[in-house]
Amino acid sequence: KMRGDPEGQLRRPLMTIYLKFGHLSRVIRIVLMMKCTIDSSFPGSFYRNQNYAMIRRDKTRQEGGLLILVKKENKIIHYDIGDTNDFKIDYIYLKIKIKKQNYNFINCYKPPHQNNKNFLDELENLIYSINCNEPLFILGDLNMNLLINNELTEFIINNNLANYVNKPTRISNIEKNLAQVHTETLIDVIIHNQDLISKCEVFDCPFSDHCFVTTNIKIIKAVFEVKSIIGRKLTQKNLLKVNKQFDSINFSELSSATTTDKKWMIFKDKTIQLIDKIMPNETIYIKMKDFFPWIDNDLLYIKHLRDAAYKRYKKSNNLNNEFEIYKDFRLLYEKNYNENMIEYFKHQTSSDFKNSKKFWQFYSTYINIKSDKSSNNSINSLKRGEIKADNPLDIGNLFNIHFTSLSSESNACMDDCFNFIKENLDFVKNKLKINDSLVFEFQTISNRTVLRLINELQNSK
Repeated sequence: KMRGDPEGQLRRPLMTIYLKFGHLSRVIRIVLMMKCTIDSSFPGSFYRNQNYAMIRRDKTRQEGGLLILVKKENKIIHYDIGDTNDFKIDYIYLKIKIKKQNYNFINCYKPPHQNNKNFLDELENLIYSINCNEPLFILGDLNMNLLINNELTEFIINNNLANYVNKPTRISNIEKNLAQVHTETLIDVIIHNQDLISKCEVFDCPFSDHCFVTTNIKIIKAVFEVKSIIGRKLTQKNLLKVNKQFDSINFSELSSATTTDKKWMIFKDKTIQLIDKIMPNETIYIKMKDFFPWIDNDLLYIKHLRDAAYKRYKKSNNLNNEFEIYKDFRLLYEKNYNENMIEYFKHQTSSDFKNSKKFWQFYSTYINIKSDKSSNNSINSLKRGEIKADNPLDIGNLFNIHFTSLSSESNACMDDCFNFIKENLDFVKNKLKINDSLVFEFQTISNRTVLRLINELQNSK
């Protein structure tokens, strides 16, 4: 029971998570409380602790409250309580820096009435607004039981995540049909994108049907790959030396060469000998924090030349000339970077992305997609399993087979459907009357109407 909390408002959280980062020199503690009943009427002085920094998201009529306490010696480099963006979920986002490594935490709560799919879509968008290469922890009461397969199970698999809580976190006895029913659910989760969680335990809570959840997280110092490339020092001084000594090269052998290829090889060999003398090849080591697959050695070398030119520009008195050299290398790097990236993703599909939305966002930004106004191309062939179609009629039938084979997972019988329509839609329909005339009425749709509407659609749709 906390100071200044006589009614025990903070003693009735739905879930409390205690995180401990352990290594030789210190223990870093984070305490998270989900669905606290605190609101704006509770001043921070009621539960302030001199050893902990506090981040709170107050309870509203639709949402539960969230509270995070972090040991003050830890460096919080960013946090967001969900009031600065369009993510329509109840969360607190926190980023902590420990031993030169960033750790991201999303403390969230999903009310039982909120649609599971809508919540997970918003959570996915929030995840992909964060650097996916950094450790991420999603913690909270999501009201989706992981003891059975559901939307959350699919969400975890599709985003290459893992839940580390493996025991029921809510144990209760409820009265149903005049009998006591014992229920156990796993709805309080700790979801992680790497393998830094070494231990996770669940403990009984004396004042709530939700349990305490604790976990230990390993701290690993970030190790950056050191990549080496072969290059030359293309400084302005060396380039002037090459230009000056080039006139002194003896090209007398060119007159005795009988073919153009032989003349070119003589010219090339003598020029490279001069360049090797003034600017010999050497190994250049580059630290790569984000080594994307489309970054090759040629692009790394251009990047090295760009950075070296920038340093010379900052140190030189001849600013205009040095800046033009830096500008040329910068434009060359950007051009080659974009070309490499576009060429790489041209051969990828949406299944190669963790998030299909990001895939199409990339395509619409970097790759030209021809609209129906500018493109005369059509689909030439289509394959579904072992069935292949290579003419318009077979392709249309293959699309038809695919979409007509989709089935609903609903267990509702036909009578249930009719009762639902009668109780809900008929009531709405009767309200939509003007002078006893129906404004809206269901009508039978003919094949001709469907065909006309399809023909009116643009090809790009």
